[in-house]
Amino acid sequence: MTDRTDYGFSFNQFYAKNEVANRSALPLGLVFNGYAIFAVLSAEQFATVYLVGGFFVLLLLLIPIWLLFVRTRLGKWVYRIYDFING
Repeated sequence: MTDRTDYGFSFNQFYAKNEVANRSALPLGLVFNGYAIFAVLSAEQFATVYLVGGFFVLLLLLIPIWLLFVRTRLGKWVYRIYDFING
């Protein structure tokens, strides 16, 4: 049996075997889901424009930082330090 070499792409942005992208997608998803829960629970207290605006601010801030984190060596360094401390 031969090893599989076609790992494919995720949305044509990253190889599926990119460890940094895979490990950092969960925390990023939790941030967005946490904000979604906050927005639903506080919909009566804040105007909708503020809640939707907050979501777009998260998109404009976190997605570019995540892309920088995933596509440069910064992400690998952070996870090496994290694994060393917790390992």
